[in-house]
Amino acid sequence: MDSVSLTIGLISMLLLALPFAYARRKNRLRNQKLLEGLDALAMQHALTLSGYDFWNPGYAIGIDGQQKQLLYTRKQEGREVQTLVDLLDVQDCRISKETRETNGNLVIERIALIFSLRGPKHPEVALEFYNMAVNLNHTTELQLAGKWKGIVDSCLAAAPLAR
Repeated sequence: MDSVSLTIGLISMLLLALPFAYARRKNRLRNQKLLEGLDALAMQHALTLSGYDFWNPGYAIGIDGQQKQLLYTRKQEGREVQTLVDLLDVQDCRISKETRETNGNLVIERIALIFSLRGPKHPEVALEFYNMAVNLNHTTELQLAGKWKGIVDSCLAAAPLAR
């Protein structure tokens, strides 16, 4: 193989790999920014995160297992929703999956983690994991909601009864 063909081949491979490297770097920087925001929110509430996850652009969740506090943040369209859930006040946690049928196919419109709080006067708290109106494609949101339901359930099983 001559040096011109080798050079063209190497440049072509580099040009093909460049967009993937750029996307990976952009995703890593976005997740770093989300982690910094989640850490700052945790510090405001004197919490230490023992676990966290990010998904889709702008969603983050974290837990302080010692203090039984769950932090959730969602950034979209220039505004941010922050929610702090005291797991000692939670009676039950479940996954809500809203679907509709379109042309014979079942389409997921929304996935959320729903917390039922103790006492009849407390409303339920919903933490959105996926919303079709925000992002048409869902990937691992249902599995991620299941993972966090398991984490919350294990905290609820280990937590003392309500204050």
